[in-house]
Amino acid sequence: VDAARASPGTLILPVQHAGPASDLEAMADEELCTKAGADVLVHTPEIRNWLLSVLPGEAMVVGSYVYLDGEAHVRASVAMDAIASSLLKKRPGTALTYLASPATCYPVPAAAVEDSEARLSKAPWWHSPTSMLFGGWAKNDFERVQSAGGQVSFVYNGLSGVQGPNYALAKTLQNWRCIVAQAEGHMVSANMAPASKTDSVMHVKTVATAMKGMSAIEPLMAFEGPAASALMAMLLLHDMGNPESSAHAKVGANEHPMLLFSTCGVHGGLWRCPYTLDSLGAATYVFGMFK
Repeated sequence: VDAARASPGTLILPVQHAGPASDLEAMADEELCTKAGADVLVHTPEIRNWLLSVLPGEAMVVGSYVYLDGEAHVRASVAMDAIASSLLKKRPGTALTYLASPATCYPVPAAAVEDSEARLSKAPWWHSPTSMLFGGWAKNDFERVQSAGGQVSFVYNGLSGVQGPNYALAKTLQNWRCIVAQAEGHMVSANMAPASKTDSVMHVKTVATAMKGMSAIEPLMAFEGPAASALMAMLLLHDMGNPESSAHAKVGANEHPMLLFSTCGVHGGLWRCPYTLDSLGAATYVFGMFK
């Protein structure tokens, strides 16, 4: 609320209040904050109905960014999907936005595959003994897939044991909604977000330590939270404002639909790294202990 007051923009938020609207206008910000907001797991239909009523006639951009630990992440993704899919039907012109995760499976550019292989062949001398010490680093392998029309794609397997099955299911569910929505002609922004030192990541001590050690294996890089946030916001504005961006359904209609995630993806070196991130986990943790 303080940020909205200090900005030239307007913040519209749901409020649980049974009295007249004039009461809210006279309410102190501290009290307003106790009544504002909604729980996507509890108030799913109410949020959907509220969004249908906000700024009628205006184009709406709906961001599905909720993250929760464990199975709650799956339930939150299902709730967000129910809201988003209903808005697309009831409010034509609605655009969807997501932060796609590198910890799923999707096609990547051939140049990234070539660079990953080149880095493996020219790896520093210490990689081999260090890899043996940590049980072996798995080669960052890409599955070559050819469509019926002859188009070749290289699929990156970013699924991570550290993230777990709930995370994989939640993010893959979001990816599927992106593909379906864009196929139906809706605008969808779902750029790949890099591994970042955000609160949701750094609150797990082992993961936080490993994030600090990622840069020991080039070209891996963990972004600072504010830098990643600013970068992804700029990419979102590019998607919404540029009719030639991958967010627009008409662009690349004959290409692999999952290129939506990687065309402007910020992978933090994952695609070009010679090894899989999961196999580097123990090593990056140890490297991080000395940073």
